[in-house]
Amino acid sequence: MRSIGVFLTAVVATLALAGTADARIAFQRGDRIYVARDDGSGVKRLTRGHFPVLSPDGRWVAFYRTASRGLELRLMRATGGASKRIALTSEGGHLTFSPDSKRLAMMVRYEVWLVDVASRRKLARLPYSARGLSFSPDSQSLVFAGSESLKIDDPSDLFTFRLGEPPHQLTRDGRSRWPLWTSQGIVFTQQTVRGGGKFPLYELWETQADGTGLRALTNQSVPITDDITYGPAPVARSLDGSRLLISVAGQSRDDAYALDLTTGAARPFGEGLVPLALSRDGASALLQTRGSDPTDQHSLVRADWLTGTRTTLIRNAMWGSWTG
Repeated sequence: MRSIGVFLTAVVATLALAGTADARIAFQRGDRIYVARDDGSGVKRLTRGHFPVLSPDGRWVAFYRTASRGLELRLMRATGGASKRIALTSEGGHLTFSPDSKRLAMMVRYEVWLVDVASRRKLARLPYSARGLSFSPDSQSLVFAGSESLKIDDPSDLFTFRLGEPPHQLTRDGRSRWPLWTSQGIVFTQQTVRGGGKFPLYELWETQADGTGLRALTNQSVPITDDITYGPAPVARSLDGSRLLISVAGQSRDDAYALDLTTGAARPFGEGLVPLALSRDGASALLQTRGSDPTDQHSLVRADWLTGTRTTLIRNAMWGSWTG
């Protein structure tokens, strides 16, 4: 479960850029899925499952449920009722709603699936293993880091996809992953090796949707120790593009960082914090305490971007997905 937790920290958390009028949180407690208001009140139990993802409009919850033949990816209304199985897979993670909440993208075995939420109909199946998925701000296109292998360190490149068109390859370095499509461009992580280090290092880059305007956002401003570590990986960006919430995760660490893109300075929120979402104005971040180890007791907290001051929203809760 530890490896799944690290995996989802860098991927599933990239869903949430908060900002609807009636903000909500979906979260996991034990082996159950719950929803609540974004101040932590009005907690309601929904169903059995893990790793919930709330649609941006707050109407839908996608989640995983352990089954005899693997993991079921299921979808249900956030108000409750029956859930419906969308897919059966052996791998969790890589799951995101489009900003208009009408489509759901996911990795199923060695394929990227695009599903219509209302009808549950599969719109596309792309023959790639994904290292991250993110929709364009207009919900019409998808960017993913595609690979021919499920092994996390195998080569991957960025591709964009629009219904009715073939995938378009953006990078050809074999080292690009964890894309996040924002209104300013596509932020992604590129693997590099420096100074004969034992483990690969990662840096954040940005490109436009057509592959132009490539620029570095970091130059190892986030400390990476000699560990099996993944990150920095982009989680969410403020609407004005000036603030980026990033994750650094590994076998012995889970850290959330605030990256000021106007100065390039990265600042930790504190150790053992999993970054989950960022408000549209960048004023606050949703974090999970005590890392990603499922055997620990976690809380969901709201952290002020400038001061880092935390307010506990929900105790005994993990893998929060936030619309506000």
